[in-house]
Amino acid sequence: MTRRRLLCLLLLLLGFTSSPAWAERPLIVTSTHPLALIVKEVAGEQADVRALVPADVSPHHYSMRPSERRSLAEADRIYWLGAGLEPYLQGTMSDSTLAGKTRTLVGAPQEPAKNDDHGHHHGTGEDPHVWLSPERALAMARRARETLGALDGVDDQAIERNYQHFEQELAETTERIRAQLEPLQVITLFTYHDAFHYFADHFGLTIAGTLTSNPERSPSARHIAGLQQSLEAARFPCIMMETQLGGDWWRGLDVPQPLAVSRWDPIGGDIPIAVGGYTAFLESLADAVSRCRPEQQSEEK
Repeated sequence: MTRRRLLCLLLLLLGFTSSPAWAERPLIVTSTHPLALIVKEVAGEQADVRALVPADVSPHHYSMRPSERRSLAEADRIYWLGAGLEPYLQGTMSDSTLAGKTRTLVGAPQEPAKNDDHGHHHGTGEDPHVWLSPERALAMARRARETLGALDGVDDQAIERNYQHFEQELAETTERIRAQLEPLQVITLFTYHDAFHYFADHFGLTIAGTLTSNPERSPSARHIAGLQQSLEAARFPCIMMETQLGGDWWRGLDVPQPLAVSRWDPIGGDIPIAVGGYTAFLESLADAVSRCRPEQQSEEK
C-alpha cells in the first residue's frame, strides 16, 4: 500500500472517530440522587447522569468536596430544585463559572407552608422532598424533556420517546402501588423526620407523628410527650427508620405496646441511576410500608 493510500486511510479513520457517533455523551449532573433517577428516565442512553450529593449522605448534612465541585464544572448541564428547596447549593449555583448550565426542575405549583408539627421547610415555605410525589416527578421529567434536546449530540426524538415511556411506566407503577398499599391504610406511620408526606398523601397512608420537624434541631420534651401519646393511641403503629438519619430513634420512647419497625430511604441510595430507577425507587418505599403488616402486630398482641 502506497504512502498516499495510508495517509488517506488514516484521515478517513480520524474522520469517523471525530463524528458524533463516536463522541462522548453529554454529562448531566443533578443535585441529588433521586433527581438523577428522574432525569435518567428521560435522558436514557443519550447522556450520562450522575448526582452531586452522594447517595449515602443526607442533603441536610452535605458539604461539597473539591471533586464534586469539579464534577459541576465538567457538566454539560446541571439540574437542581432551586435555592428555595436546596439552599445549601445557592452559593455554588450562583458561581459565574456555571452560567448557562443551571436549570430549575420544579415544574408544579408550590404547596402552602405547613406548620412546624408537620414539616421543615425552606425559603419557599415548601417541603423540599418533592421527588417523593409522582406528580412532581413527572413535572420534573417534563422539564428535562424540554431542555435535554438542546444539548449537542442528543437525539431529541429519543428524548421524547423516553419521556412518553416514563409517563406510561409511572402511571402503571403508581396503580400497582396503590393496590398494594390499600389494605395497609389501617397502619399508622411514625417517622424520624417529615420527609414522606408527598408519598403518604398520594397513596392514602397516615403519618401521625415525627420525632423532629427538622433534623438539625433536637425535639422538645413537649413534642416527645405528644409523640408518645400518639404512639400509644395508634391501633397499628409502625416505626419507620431512615437510612441516612436517626438510627433507632424510637428506643428512647416509653411505649408499652409492641411496635412494628421498618426502614425506608427517602434518597433511594440503593437504586442504580438507570432507566426504570425512579419507579423502582417508589416500589422500594411501598415495600417498606408493606413490612408493617398489621396481622403481625395482632399476633404479637
